Amino acid sequence: MALVSVFYLIGLLIAMLFFYGVPSDYKRWVLVFFSALFIGLFNFASLFLLLLSSTITFFAASKIKENQWLFCTMMAFYIVCLFGLKYLFVPENSLGDVAHFQQTATIVFLGVSFYTLQNIGYLMGIYRGQTKPSTDFIAFFSFNAFFPKIASGPIESYDVFGRSLETIGETRFSTTNLIYGIQRIALGFFKKMVLADRLAPLVANVYGLESPATGLTLWVGICLFTLQLYFDFSGYMDIVLGSARLFDIRLSENFKRPLSATSISELWRKWHITLIAWLTQFIYYPIVYRMRKHNRVGVLFATAVVFILSGYWHGVGLTFLVWAVWNMLCLWYEILTKKTRVKWSKNTPQWIYRPLSIFITFNVFSLGLLFFRSASVADGLLLLKGVFTGVFLPQSFLNDFVYLLGMGGTQEHLFNFYSTTLFCMGFLLLEKNIYGLFYSEKISSLSLVVLVVLICMFGIFEAGSNFIYLQF
Repeated sequence: MALVSVFYLIGLLIAMLFFYGVPSDYKRWVLVFFSALFIGLFNFASLFLLLLSSTITFFAASKIKENQWLFCTMMAFYIVCLFGLKYLFVPENSLGDVAHFQQTATIVFLGVSFYTLQNIGYLMGIYRGQTKPSTDFIAFFSFNAFFPKIASGPIESYDVFGRSLETIGETRFSTTNLIYGIQRIALGFFKKMVLADRLAPLVANVYGLESPATGLTLWVGICLFTLQLYFDFSGYMDIVLGSARLFDIRLSENFKRPLSATSISELWRKWHITLIAWLTQFIYYPIVYRMRKHNRVGVLFATAVVFILSGYWHGVGLTFLVWAVWNMLCLWYEILTKKTRVKWSKNTPQWIYRPLSIFITFNVFSLGLLFFRSASVADGLLLLKGVFTGVFLPQSFLNDFVYLLGMGGTQEHLFNFYSTTLFCMGFLLLEKNIYGLFYSEKISSLSLVVLVVLICMFGIFEAGSNFIYLQF
């Protein structure tokens, strides 16, 4: 069941009615039932694997403290889940379909990358004596299976999220939660249907090598994927956090206006926050600590390991490795030039330094995503070559820019190009104010009505794609 659908909203409403309608002792069972139903409707294999993984983890947790053999066995099991089962059923050369950027696997195990990281973090905490194992299997299973977040996170810790599920029966209906949930879900629908899905055909046209664009026009087309990915993934998170809040469950934020970052390191602190936090806590810090005598070398090595693992977490294709290495090199540059850049920021007027830094950061980040999105490294290099081949600036704004990015210049395509550009630029310029309205616990009736009207008028209802991060 897709999150952006009438069926999901109806299912969410039914789940709420049952959740608040049953006695306290049965509320947790309502979450388990609807989570299992949601995953089972996707495919039964995903439900079976999740139940198996949760059961093994739950019982292993009670015996894993200082048990090195069991700990290594469990880590091997998770590696199989992450890098074995995740790609076992994916046909050769099928990762990253050019038109839709989705896997075409015979079986996709829903959310395996995300709940596996949760379980690794959970067992690591118990093994190190930092936390205690759960004695409530229903709460632990819900921790992994909670239906809004199962597909693509956020990645939660059991001590923060899981413990709250142990007392979920005490939850009472709140109009504050209802208002917040509805507004945030509506914003997520807008990001996905009006922004991301309208950008999708423009991006597919460029990355599918179907557009004859070159120079600046091609580079703008490449950068559109950065916007598509941001609106797609952050829109998903808005729907997830809004849905969870309807049950008085507070999940972690995964985005904090990352496209306003002035450096790659700042951008990564604001983009896919829970994944970066997990990698930092369980990979980066331990390596830096073990290599503390080597000072900066340890930091550089830890950064390299984090991004190489992140690349393979996203996919086995060489394009993901190139993307990871690019981000690693960018962060290495920032680490090695930190003092110089601090001087620049102090000696340059902020009205110049900040916009220029945002512009450079966005384009550097987009260059990495060029390979993340390309069907192959060769295709990525071909696109990059096209940017610097021939005349860079378009000779004609209409013929060499609008018509090429607008997929030929038909009335329908031109309308999509102009309206999408207007909505995206307007959203980014007013992003802070928009979040102030729709992340609020106070109703903003006029804003909500306007948003719903825009979704109904400009949303992609029939041709909309699944969320991009569903494949990871």
